[in-house]
Amino acid sequence: MAIVRVAAGVFLRTEFVGKIIQTQCVESSVRKTQTDIFDSTGQHLLWSKCTLVSVNDSPESSEAIKRDNHCHDEIRNALCEERDAMPFKPTLPSLSSV
Repeated sequence: MAIVRVAAGVFLRTEFVGKIIQTQCVESSVRKTQTDIFDSTGQHLLWSKCTLVSVNDSPESSEAIKRDNHCHDEIRNALCEERDAMPFKPTLPSLSSV
């Protein structure tokens, strides 16, 4: 069992992740990229990240798109590769504390 950091302050146990869906759409010169992480049943959303990037012909826009792609790819890679995973050790309540 491992816990993986997918974003600042967001940690997920890899054995609970069932599927990752990444979608992109462009509407009125704004590109929306969304990464959704679902549980092992594929029905319950565990966490989602959505970013908006302006799309035009400027070099700044192309750099912003590259950064955005990298951000969403890193989420998928961290979970798939268990990158920087920390071991998860569940703590059981002791009888002395009851």
